Amino acid sequence: MITLLVIDNTLASRISCLVDLNTICILFTFLLVSKILEDSGLFNRASISMLKLSHSKLRRAIIFLLIVTSFTAMLIMNDTAIFITVPLAIAIARISGTDESKLVVLTSIAANIGSMTTPIGNPQNIIIWSRWKIPFTYFIQYMMPFFLTAFFTLILYTIAIVPDHKIKDKPPQVVMNKKKAVLGIILFALNLTMIETLQPALALLITLFILFLTYKRILKTIDYTLVLIFILMFIDFGEISHLLSLYKHFTLSDSTQIYLASILLSQIISNVPATILLENKVTNPYPLLVGTNIGGVGLITGSMANIIALRLSSTSTSEFHKYQLPYFAFTVLVLYILLVA
Repeated sequence: MITLLVIDNTLASRISCLVDLNTICILFTFLLVSKILEDSGLFNRASISMLKLSHSKLRRAIIFLLIVTSFTAMLIMNDTAIFITVPLAIAIARISGTDESKLVVLTSIAANIGSMTTPIGNPQNIIIWSRWKIPFTYFIQYMMPFFLTAFFTLILYTIAIVPDHKIKDKPPQVVMNKKKAVLGIILFALNLTMIETLQPALALLITLFILFLTYKRILKTIDYTLVLIFILMFIDFGEISHLLSLYKHFTLSDSTQIYLASILLSQIISNVPATILLENKVTNPYPLLVGTNIGGVGLITGSMANIIALRLSSTSTSEFHKYQLPYFAFTVLVLYILLVA
């Protein structure tokens, strides 16, 4: 940012225009709601229940976990889903004597592709949803075929690389705070309604107020640095986009160009900054949606969820790429065919 201020002496006066406050409010609001649901143990309980349904079969347990991870990421963002499900994947790996890296990567992929389905599944979706005013239900309707294709591919990939043997030990018991879970669900529905009616700032204020009155401790555990990072991202990449706009020909209108550019940029600067950089340079948001979402599944730099998964486990970067890149390469091709069909 300092470098950009030196390059462009008009940046300081335009900072407030570069930050999309509506998107920041939406992101902050669902970060709060995600923390309530995570803290309640609701999704941990759901994960354990799914594991019990596997009848101690490793491959079946992992597939159940991938289902839970994907659907969790649809509701509380991929980053938060990773915090819930990767430790569970690690526990399963240790209990069964399976390669931990393999299960961690599969879980990370599930979180990334699950989050593509809803406007609130990840930050880049929130940005595009807010910027292009895409109706919530239409967003899901459009992205669902891409999710189903990517998820079906993930299941086949899992069957190919995960052995099918029995898990001897039982999963741990989880205590759920029902009051907190109910509050989280109510706030989720309330916020979704308010954001759909274009009142994101009011939704944030109400959520903060309710948490202050009920579970003040949760406010101390929120990753406020993440919100600041997104504000800085808007400034930095909004300015880069502004500088690029000086070149009149830098506009992407072809679906293939948008799809490939968003994937490539996601590998270099991560999918959220790629979205911020490209959102004002494309004429069609849908290839950008698909590209930045599958772009998060590539290199470890593709999404914050990948980095979180790596930090939570003993997986090395080389092991992460060993299991993730084959899936990524094939799925990029399959989703492209679906995109242009």
